Amino acid sequence: MSEERIQQLIHQRDVDAAAAMIIALREGDGTRVDDGIAVAVDALLRGAGGLLESRLMDTAGGLDRPGFNAAVRHLCFYGLGDIAQELVDLVENRGLLAMDDLRLEDAKRVIDGVNARMGQFEKLVESGAYERVQLIEAREFERRPMPERLPLSADADLICYQQGGTIETHPSTFEADFAGLPESQRAALRAAGFDRDFNESDIDRVFVARDVRFCVSDEDVATAFTADLRTRAARASRYAKANSTNVAAPVRTEIPRAYVLPFAHNYVNYYHLMAETAAGLSGIHRVPHDTPIVYVEDRFGVLPFAFERLGLDPARLVSARELETTQVACAYWPDPPPYLWSRRVFDLFGSMTAVDVDPASRRIYVSRTRSPRSFTNEAAVEEMMSDLGFRIVYAEDLTLAEQASAFGSADLVVAPHGAGLTNLAFARAGVKVVELFPDNFVKPDFYLRSKQIGARYRCQVVHQNTVDLRLLQQLVGEARRPWAPAWLASWPDGVRTSAGPT
Repeated sequence: MSEERIQQLIHQRDVDAAAAMIIALREGDGTRVDDGIAVAVDALLRGAGGLLESRLMDTAGGLDRPGFNAAVRHLCFYGLGDIAQELVDLVENRGLLAMDDLRLEDAKRVIDGVNARMGQFEKLVESGAYERVQLIEAREFERRPMPERLPLSADADLICYQQGGTIETHPSTFEADFAGLPESQRAALRAAGFDRDFNESDIDRVFVARDVRFCVSDEDVATAFTADLRTRAARASRYAKANSTNVAAPVRTEIPRAYVLPFAHNYVNYYHLMAETAAGLSGIHRVPHDTPIVYVEDRFGVLPFAFERLGLDPARLVSARELETTQVACAYWPDPPPYLWSRRVFDLFGSMTAVDVDPASRRIYVSRTRSPRSFTNEAAVEEMMSDLGFRIVYAEDLTLAEQASAFGSADLVVAPHGAGLTNLAFARAGVKVVELFPDNFVKPDFYLRSKQIGARYRCQVVHQNTVDLRLLQQLVGEARRPWAPAWLASWPDGVRTSAGPT
């Protein structure tokens, strides 16, 4: 009995056998199966409606929004796309999410993307250039303590080397952090989960995998798998996360070793390349210095920047596409960091930041004036921020080194929600952050991540795409507010401390 066997039963839609095995595991040694497996079996037993009522509605009759999106991905991953579509239709028809809600759009995009890739796979297999592979999410493997140096060969299909874990669960500080906001703003933040407890984690994992091959027929289905067809969805591109069916080219050559960076969930998104792919470099010192480093796509130039700052030889970089017909005898698979990051993430990117602080960047506003998602009154926001002494930053005009310098120098950052806030990874302890959310996409991610470095965080939910200038001015600096950065303006040029007064 194993969770990996249950996955096979789900694909076969043998729900009775899968449910019986889940019960046997629970009654045997108390094992509770992965949430994705439980969702898939529940959906087969109860249908989309039963799944919605039993797992995705809260006590007040509202939808568990993150749970809904996760359920759609789980169902698609286990070949239950038809039930995923029924679930989306139910949520939409019952008005549980607005038609323009980004979570609803994301769920539809996942289903459509998986269906489109399945059609592409059919054509690729028919061409004879690829073979279909049915992958299994690895759930059972030996765990060993993390060594200073990882072994030079794989003595099993998959072994997990790990250090750290959950350090501490911190009670929510929501009431104190957002006491000055109007109640309508606070209600929107509560609905998005800002009031939940924060789990601080320093977990660090590297898997050593045997006879690894790559699925890279396109960047959105990129993943790697072992000789036993086992994979780690957390390391995969977005449609490989949402579909365990894939295609791979036949093996023609073999290399002894490779360090395989996590493949970005969305290769055209700066956040995913930084926080997943580049963050995987944290374990590179544990392998021989001549080990090839495999990636999929880097259109932002993140890896050359990171290699230069970390002193790595850029000749080690190898595209997974170059290895499409290659088998790696021993592959090192670093897991991406925890979703809410860890101190290791800030330590890694902090080591890439220049020591000197740019006085012009003490207070920065990251503008989206050139983006189709800019605020309606963006020009007025820029004018006000400039009058308050902020440097207006257009990320698209800056090199990555310049972005790192701007965020690494900042005492106060004001920015719209989005990938640009990934650069908080370069920020110093105690930085102040004001995040501006569109009212249809409010997420606590950067609020919780910023706790790792003791940041002082505030935010505004922007209604009808128009920033409340009075509220924004209140958030960024009335002198009577204890957290306000008014003391920054009184500093002479060139003066620097690590975090400012407390």
